[in-house]
Amino acid sequence: MGRKSVEYQVTEIIVAGAISCDARHITDLTEKLSVQPNNLIITKSKYQKYIELLKSYDKNMDNYLIKFNELFKKNKEIKYVFLIGKSINNIPQRHRLKIKEWIAECSSLNRSDIYIEYSDGTYEGISVKASKVATKTNMSVEKMIKENSGIDLSVVRKRFLADAGFKVYRKTDRREHNKLFYENNLYWGRMNESIKTNIDFITTRVIDCLFPRCNHNILEFDGEQMRYLTNVRLKETPTLRLDEYANMYTPTGRIRRAAKQFYNLYCEGETYRCEIRWKGTIFTASPQIQIHAMER
Repeated sequence: MGRKSVEYQVTEIIVAGAISCDARHITDLTEKLSVQPNNLIITKSKYQKYIELLKSYDKNMDNYLIKFNELFKKNKEIKYVFLIGKSINNIPQRHRLKIKEWIAECSSLNRSDIYIEYSDGTYEGISVKASKVATKTNMSVEKMIKENSGIDLSVVRKRFLADAGFKVYRKTDRREHNKLFYENNLYWGRMNESIKTNIDFITTRVIDCLFPRCNHNILEFDGEQMRYLTNVRLKETPTLRLDEYANMYTPTGRIRRAAKQFYNLYCEGETYRCEIRWKGTIFTASPQIQIHAMER
């Protein structure tokens, strides 16, 4: 399933549309969403962006829609479907305070992409994933380490770059910045040492994002399965470990040329890949730890 947009995910409008109006196939859904349903809450301009994206996909998304319809049960009358996506600003101003209050009920920043408000006043969220192996959550490594231990790894990162001759950020130098982090270096060494020292705190934070404590239900749908994320009682103690992970290597056995580190998280019989990488520029941003389920 290809991704044609970063800001807007076609799976989000598919799920929101399926909840808002009954549709068996993508063509049927696209036709029914040609006019924005009254109960589907999103600004008109953002709605049009989603619809344009939906129209660019063909029937290869039918299975995603069919599976969602099979697993999602409408047991109560739905009042509103709020399509938030990546930003609460996607919904009209008059609804934002309510949504912010719902988000604040959760123990982590792993908020829902969609919220459903029922006629009886209850509500629940849905985290929409394009596939089973899509990124589940991400968080700043440097921020977590500084919060728990006071160690500021951004100082180490900037000093390492300066010692390599990069004292001032220039966009044209980004490729050279990345190359410095293809292999073990002073920064990776300090970061891995700090993760090891703060392993219990970081593991707790990661688990809290995967399975947040919340006063309302949050469901996750990944195209194959639907499950509750909230208030899960873990039967075993999760383990986060730096492993020799296969995806660090190409099929021919060469080390991948990428500014990344890989950890594995073991929890409830599942293995999650924890990929530490930059979303922004290495010069100005902390690496993020991104969590992915592993293919079985």
